[in-house]
Amino acid sequence: MFFESIYQLSPSSKIYLKLVFNYKNKAKKSAFLCEFLLNLQKPKFMSVKTFIVPHDFTSVADIALEHAIVSAKPFQAVIQLLHVVGKDTQIKEATEKLEAVVEKNKDSGIEIVPNVRIGSIFEDIGAFAAEHQAELIIMGTHGAHG
Repeated sequence: MFFESIYQLSPSSKIYLKLVFNYKNKAKKSAFLCEFLLNLQKPKFMSVKTFIVPHDFTSVADIALEHAIVSAKPFQAVIQLLHVVGKDTQIKEATEKLEAVVEKNKDSGIEIVPNVRIGSIFEDIGAFAAEHQAELIIMGTHGAHG
């Protein structure tokens, strides 16, 4: 069963948030995928070239990446895999983990680029998407509350 909602992030913004809730698997009821659709003012048949996938090294993030790979194939989009850390001391470990995720998916036929940033997920995911002129952010989350 799928539920879908679209929200405008701010009245002056042309950035929208599309939430897609997937409750097919009862064991993972609280897990759902969120798709952030950016720049919806473009024509419906847009040429998507860059997808952003924030990744926190959980199985839910792996599912979001799988969804992104499937979605990227028709467009041959590049997936920018992003992990945001709070301290610079966490960069090396996060980079190694992201590179392992990329290696695991190397046969997908899609270019996946690992990126680590210092900051806050609440600010840096959107900023990263804007910097890369991304059309789509695909993100996993652990439930309706975060």
